[in-house]
Amino acid sequence: MTFRVHTTAVIGSALLAFLSLGGTSAADRAATLAKPVNWGSPDQPYAKRRPVTAADRSAIQSYRSGHKLPVFSTNFADAAELQADWTLISDDGRMCRRPGNVEATSSGLRLKTLAAKADCHNQSLKWSTGSIQSKADYGYGFFEATIKIADVKGMNDAFWMNTENQPATGDYFEIDVSEVQYPSYDHIGLQQYPAKLNNVALPA
Repeated sequence: MTFRVHTTAVIGSALLAFLSLGGTSAADRAATLAKPVNWGSPDQPYAKRRPVTAADRSAIQSYRSGHKLPVFSTNFADAAELQADWTLISDDGRMCRRPGNVEATSSGLRLKTLAAKADCHNQSLKWSTGSIQSKADYGYGFFEATIKIADVKGMNDAFWMNTENQPATGDYFEIDVSEVQYPSYDHIGLQQYPAKLNNVALPA
């Protein structure tokens, strides 16, 4: 099974480095959660969680130390690379996602939440946001992202992986790697949905 990486944000700004191997400063230290992480959906027949093993930790460290190079990595600093490697998601009618709200910067990817524009199909929406999806498919392995969330309640920062529609079963599969809401909520889930012809998270 292969996945396409999908990140979206209903946020003021976000900086994300996909499979970034760089260090962090004191200003970027990890948040302190108010309670344990919420795992969201329970295990499913098609996907079950398991404990992290010593072999897993060793493999992850081999990437972080630079001994093993990732299949793909980016710091989202180059606008041309962003266009080449990622699809900038457009309005799906349910929420207003605009390519113009996505920006490559020297600090990383910026997904902006702005007042809704006239090109939003649903004119009742007050806000537009940015969202991207990888053009390449990736299989089982190690995925890592560094995300800076907005310190505003009610906004959702998300990092997902989706399969394509599965004709044999009439569905598709999604891993919610993280859906973070300020100040201390983190949802991690396994999802299975009926296949859709016009799904913003999937290729046409």
